[in-house]
Amino acid sequence: MQELKLIKKADTSFLEQYNRYESVMGNDTFIVDWMIGNTCNYACSYCDEYFHDGSVKWPDPDKVERFAKRLTDHVKQFQPTKKVLWNILGGEPTVWKEFNEVFRRIKNYDPNCIVRMLTNGSRTLRYWEKNADLFEDVIISYHPESADYKHCTEVANILARAGSVVAIQTAVYPPLMDRCIEAAKHFWTYSLAVNHSAKALQETLGSAETFVYDKEKWAEIKKYDGPTKANKDRLNNKLNEHFENRKKFTRRAYGHMMRFVNSDTGKVHFFQDPNECMANGFNTWKGWKCNIGVEALVVNLDGSVTSGNSCFQNLCHGFINDPDNIKFPTEGLICPETWCSCISDTEVTKYKVK
Repeated sequence: MQELKLIKKADTSFLEQYNRYESVMGNDTFIVDWMIGNTCNYACSYCDEYFHDGSVKWPDPDKVERFAKRLTDHVKQFQPTKKVLWNILGGEPTVWKEFNEVFRRIKNYDPNCIVRMLTNGSRTLRYWEKNADLFEDVIISYHPESADYKHCTEVANILARAGSVVAIQTAVYPPLMDRCIEAAKHFWTYSLAVNHSAKALQETLGSAETFVYDKEKWAEIKKYDGPTKANKDRLNNKLNEHFENRKKFTRRAYGHMMRFVNSDTGKVHFFQDPNECMANGFNTWKGWKCNIGVEALVVNLDGSVTSGNSCFQNLCHGFINDPDNIKFPTEGLICPETWCSCISDTEVTKYKVK
């Protein structure tokens, strides 16, 4: 196995040129990043054992429901124009046998909420055919050490045909770069996912330092980022006009584009997605104000509710096993970190304070 290099130094040049960082499409959702369990059927070499060893029990379904109701009521009171987006992470969420029941109960209370899940897509095609109606939004993460990219493509197509908005991301592991490129090309060519993106990896998930990639091979795999050929052909052929006219298709295709903005001069710099920002070492906003807590919350494996995934871990707002005593924040925080090491955190609005 080759020795892997890491990005050690943050590039702070954009902090001097711009005063705001934001999603190109804006933010009309309140995102709850929820690591719902650490049981997984994969054990990727770049994933810490804690994130897949099954050492944490699944949460209590009744307390989950009470927490979801309180969070929903909070958002309706303080940000009534936003929908709650439950962004479910693992481990592998589909391993939890009560997953479907719990989220159907949540959706019964708040029919306007969005259930988005990050999954490795490894469950059987029968499973996805049975449960596709539960998800508005699915991100399939392809892991080259364990997954079959052709199976992931079939899963994506089942979900897409059932009405889910599907994206695929390839976890780009440098020692398996050629396999990742082969998979990315297949996804772009044959999957009905609205978008594919190559995901830059840290040494271990949640660590600060990102792998250094061969520039030519990184450029090659990025050719398959963006709306997939198969889905564009589907829309061009008018096979499904219902999907063609849905706003969230546009949001998935372009909703992860980010930009630095200088509001005084109008100068703008675009990133196709946060992965591009991380792969080049621009994921640094120390001293800026970040809207974590007011645009997004995190539920950690221990049930604690915090503002960020990779920062302010000691700033706990409560626990889902005591849902009535959670104090939801209403103000953002000044970033104290050199690196923003979680993709979800990098999607939250950040701005320079005077």
